[in-house]
Amino acid sequence: MAVTARILGDLEESQTLNDASIAINRARPGTAAELASMWPRIASGFLSLHAGRLDEAERRLRRVADFLGDRRSFGNYRNSANIGLGLVALARGERGEARRILEGALTDPVHLYPYTHVHALLGLAQIAHEDGDIAARDRLLRQALRFAGRRGLLEEYIASITLVGRMRPAAAPFDTLLQSVLEYVRSISLEAAVKQLLALSAAEKLDTGLAPSGD
Repeated sequence: MAVTARILGDLEESQTLNDASIAINRARPGTAAELASMWPRIASGFLSLHAGRLDEAERRLRRVADFLGDRRSFGNYRNSANIGLGLVALARGERGEARRILEGALTDPVHLYPYTHVHALLGLAQIAHEDGDIAARDRLLRQALRFAGRRGLLEEYIASITLVGRMRPAAAPFDTLLQSVLEYVRSISLEAAVKQLLALSAAEKLDTGLAPSGD
């Protein structure tokens, strides 16, 4: 239900449902219940990050990382939490720390959730962009688009296109990518995504001087 609410664009409801899931697990003490709460904790951390509540995001994600510690199992949870913590560091302008954490998570290609894997690639693309490393940025953006597209990860594909729109790589077919995914989300009546993509399209036209003059 939390995932459905997020896809439909109701992020606060998604957060509420994640917290309800965590509360159910908290009511049953023990390691098994704590492990069952890992994914809703990670999901809620990413929602807090998306909302700009960085301290809250860090607290939620740190709880996961600290609980798992050096456990050899549940590496996918640990890497996902670390990717979130790397993105928190990036949002705070701590690029060196963000790069260290994100690259560290991606060195383990086996224990990665596809969703968080894409966000790690996008975080590293942003770091490369801010460092002026255009070749690395474009490579990472292509990786993120290809990975999300081949696996049908709609939210992550839209996030990748959004970053392409912000960074505008010279050879990127941004308009084609945007119109293609916009046509798809319209066909399945996913209104939250339609609204997000139309806003991105409007911002792109404004930035390139193609917006209507209002005359």
